[in-house]
Amino acid sequence: MRIIFLALLLFIVLYLIFSLFSQSNQKPNEDDLGTEMVKDPNCKTFIQKSEAIRRYIKGNYHYFCSSKCVKEFKKK
Repeated sequence: MRIIFLALLLFIVLYLIFSLFSQSNQKPNEDDLGTEMVKDPNCKTFIQKSEAIRRYIKGNYHYFCSSKCVKEFKKK
């Protein structure tokens, strides 16, 4: 009976140690970090990246709040 108790105790301790180390290596998901904000290069407004209009212009990705800002930025 004593051997079973010690084996069970050892299993629990090893499980807890393994759980702690495996959680520390995980990257936080986007919900944990909050919503990422990006700046519209045309009107300088900050918007949620998930809601922004993304365009590849002049070799870079830019994020815009509206199609109007995209057009104005392309004219510059």
